[in-house]
Amino acid sequence: MLLHPPPKFMMPLAFTNSILLYVVILLSSIGLRLNSRWKLTEQERLSSELASLKSKINPHFLFNTLNSIYAETLGKADNASDMILKLSNMMRYTISEAHHDKVLLQKEFDYITSYIELQKLRLPLNVRIEYKVISEAYELEITPLLLIPFIENAFKHGVNPEQNSVIKILLKIENKELHLSVFNRKVETEKTIQETTGLGIENTRQRLNLIYAGKHFLAINDTENDYSVLLHINLA
Repeated sequence: MLLHPPPKFMMPLAFTNSILLYVVILLSSIGLRLNSRWKLTEQERLSSELASLKSKINPHFLFNTLNSIYAETLGKADNASDMILKLSNMMRYTISEAHHDKVLLQKEFDYITSYIELQKLRLPLNVRIEYKVISEAYELEITPLLLIPFIENAFKHGVNPEQNSVIKILLKIENKELHLSVFNRKVETEKTIQETTGLGIENTRQRLNLIYAGKHFLAINDTENDYSVLLHINLA
């Protein structure tokens, strides 16, 4: 009987499986490290962009506000003083508070309220602005300047004194969850206003994905006539 010569080398099955398992673990570890490094790099990039944008504080809005303050000083000193105070508080918040990872919700809401009230003072009465805050949970914290881009966007694309301009903003806290609803009717606006996007909606999407991964829901409805945003963030 002819016998086939034994193979020169045969790797045991258990040893082969061990090597495969080691390779899988090694590749997974490398993948996790790369993903962590990418997130860190992305966070640093966003932080840099945020710092740059905070230093500008939306020049178009500031110039309009300062022009309105000048107009008010011609006859209504009380209104002018109120506008200057609100603008000062906004700038103080941006410079002294917004560099923190988290701030009290009360401070963030105060900033948004000052922004909207300044807009109301400089806009004509036929621009309808509805703003409501439903909350008693101001001890909660939130990443600063996370909500304002959606609100800025509504004023940039939803205000034209010669058209039916409507902006609706609702801030609500329920069971430690923040609900933001923003609606504006689309109107014709200056091209320079449209091109100025503040922090930017896409930038804010990335910040939400990095900071509140798995803890937020964002829906944007962009139609021919209207634009609306619905945002939920779990702040627990």
